[in-house]
Amino acid sequence: MNKYSEGATYHIFFSNPDINKETEVFLPLIKNSHGEIVSFFRFFDNCLLFVFPQIVEKSSFLEELLTNQLPTLWPNLFPFNSKFKWLEQEAYMLPNVEHLLEEKESLIKRFDAEIEQKEKEIEANYKKYECLHRLLTESGDELVKSVKAFLEWLGFKKIRIMDDASEGLLEEDLQVDTEDGLLVIEIKGIGGTSTDGQCSQIEKIKNRRMQERQNFDVFGLYIVNHQRYQPPLLRENPPFKREQIQDTESDKRGLLTTWQLFNLYFSIKNGCISKEEARKALLKYGLIEFSPQNCVSLDEPVKILHNGKVILLDLSPKMKTNDELIIKREHRYIKTQILGIQVNDKKVEFVESGPVGIELKVPVKKSDELFLKSNNSLDAS
Repeated sequence: MNKYSEGATYHIFFSNPDINKETEVFLPLIKNSHGEIVSFFRFFDNCLLFVFPQIVEKSSFLEELLTNQLPTLWPNLFPFNSKFKWLEQEAYMLPNVEHLLEEKESLIKRFDAEIEQKEKEIEANYKKYECLHRLLTESGDELVKSVKAFLEWLGFKKIRIMDDASEGLLEEDLQVDTEDGLLVIEIKGIGGTSTDGQCSQIEKIKNRRMQERQNFDVFGLYIVNHQRYQPPLLRENPPFKREQIQDTESDKRGLLTTWQLFNLYFSIKNGCISKEEARKALLKYGLIEFSPQNCVSLDEPVKILHNGKVILLDLSPKMKTNDELIIKREHRYIKTQILGIQVNDKKVEFVESGPVGIELKVPVKKSDELFLKSNNSLDAS
């Protein structure tokens, strides 16, 4: 303290407190000419308390106190003290340290480069598939463009955005030429669910197009991004009233959500639904559904074992090893394969009926629905 006491000022002084000498410590550090305490150290309740006057060279004082003095007295309180930082300088390095540090720096550079490359790949992937997210968030022209992009990916060749050609007339949003005729589509992105008028608006346009073509080969479809401010899993699915669905069936037009299109993408990528099957489904009436074709529904498993890799069925259709199973998990379809079959604890290559155990390539969950892809070769036998 003597080193930094010159020029120090104070506005208060202290007296010796009454302390428990067995558990507490009080130590005066500086006294004035009258013997009054102006700086002290006190230890009590596992606490260290320092009181100092206003020191002129405060930064230097604190640096020396925290770097040299206190770490010497209480090293456990300063595990990262840099007092001997100079030991890291090249002149004082231990054997092998320089080489190890060079290897470390090389790893950091390579890691940073790989991270940067991966960030670029993530950004490129986002741009490539961002229309899928726009299906779930957008409305208006942006939603129409996103649906158009999805239909093009689905394999439709001739798609027109009608607002570009309508010259102010209220028309359908998209026209799609198909092998079976003309598909007219009305597309909306809304905060709630659809009114009867919104669902049926495409009917008027469909009738007008039939008159213009003098042909009944016109299909009407209403696509909605409903409750678009909510995560799709929290939305009402399907968002149509029973009467709205019945009306579309009697009027021979379709209803569809963009959430269905989003999930359709993954079902197609998983190999469960073909693009051709999806295109044909868009021409159906009522609430449009996309599902695998030529499948047999399986009963709910009696048991699910080995983390979903093995299921037990009471009754089963004809099946054999390597047959494909389709899993419906929430709103998507996943393909898996039969790796093995057991009947009465014996491995068999095929089974025609009865209780059976099946080992699967992809684990299933209790809430999953299971379908067996029809096996023509086994049926023929």
